[in-house]
Amino acid sequence: MALTLVQGLAVDNVPCFFITGNNNAYVNTSPIVFASTQIDTRSGVDLTNNKYVVNVAGKWHFHLQLGIVSVTGGGSLYPSIQRTPSGGSAQSFGYSYYAPINSSSVQSYSHSDVDCIVDCAVNDSINAVITQSSGTYYNGANECRFFGYFLG
Repeated sequence: MALTLVQGLAVDNVPCFFITGNNNAYVNTSPIVFASTQIDTRSGVDLTNNKYVVNVAGKWHFHLQLGIVSVTGGGSLYPSIQRTPSGGSAQSFGYSYYAPINSSSVQSYSHSDVDCIVDCAVNDSINAVITQSSGTYYNGANECRFFGYFLG
């Protein structure tokens, strides 16, 4: 059986990660806190600083899932994925927006996903952030997920 290579890497060793939340509470922290690593093939996950550190240069696909977001009244919530080059400033790549029109006492719930493909250099940091006004996300393992994988 032939071994498939992607940019000189064996397919079974392609860099990827998958991290989840775990405190099962509505929170509005940013960057988004992930406390559990499900997959990390190249040891790039840094849960202490809520980020993934890229270890192979090239194009990457990243996905953020916030399974439950909540907004009260006329509030809003913007989740996004950011890349911070080593020694540089954060840049957003893709975002989602949730801002229902409600009376001040009404609370609304939704689902929010963000996808992006980003050209990364070694040591770029990738994290998920939110901007909000009276918005929260549920930080459970099934509702709060962030993953990425190397495309080539």
